[in-house]
Amino acid sequence: MKVPRIENVTPTSNMTLEIQWKGAPASAAHLFGWIATGGELLTPLKSPEVWKTATVTDYGATVEWAGEDLAIDAYHLFQIAGDQRDFAVDDVRKWQEQAGLSNNEAADFLGVN
Repeated sequence: MKVPRIENVTPTSNMTLEIQWKGAPASAAHLFGWIATGGELLTPLKSPEVWKTATVTDYGATVEWAGEDLAIDAYHLFQIAGDQRDFAVDDVRKWQEQAGLSNNEAADFLGVN
């Protein structure tokens, strides 16, 4: 899958980026987990002052923040945003088919009737 370039980002609260992609629907990426796995290197991103400095660089290939080595590439941002998107009905059907679950088994797993 070809990863689109980033057209624009808007840093919002709770370590979330609203992302406008070139040639793809807009999405959001909640980066709290990514920041937590970055150790001391990414700790500055917990600061609201640093967080709000997010900007698109490298012709849409990365997002960078003010500071040393504070960046994430478009590929990983696209993956994170995709993993976090809401499930649609077609996504549930596909999951159910791949898992080989009956309607009753899927409902039990999801805790619904």
